[in-house]
Amino acid sequence: GYKTSLEECDDGNLINGDGCSSLGKIESGFLCEENEFQKSICSKCGNGIVDTNEECDDGNKLDGDGCKSDCKVETGYYAITTKDQKSIVLNCHSNCISCTDG
Repeated sequence: GYKTSLEECDDGNLINGDGCSSLGKIESGFLCEENEFQKSICSKCGNGIVDTNEECDDGNKLDGDGCKSDCKVETGYYAITTKDQKSIVLNCHSNCISCTDG
């Protein structure tokens, strides 16, 4: 359950297909970050659902549309996450809501 220097990730289980393989490797298409307990939290950027370690997820892996391919908000945009974990990404210049560069 704790990430060691020999592992890319450790999510506390040996299940493949959840972002962190049974061998401690980050699986293709996933992003993994460690929480305060050194446990890996993995998400699949581009699936259209805002997961724990994502700022946005607009359902694609394209840069230039406000939500970058790594699910971080691009400079000049801001993201709102809806109740059903969907992203609404808006341009700061065309929408008059407070905005901070991401």
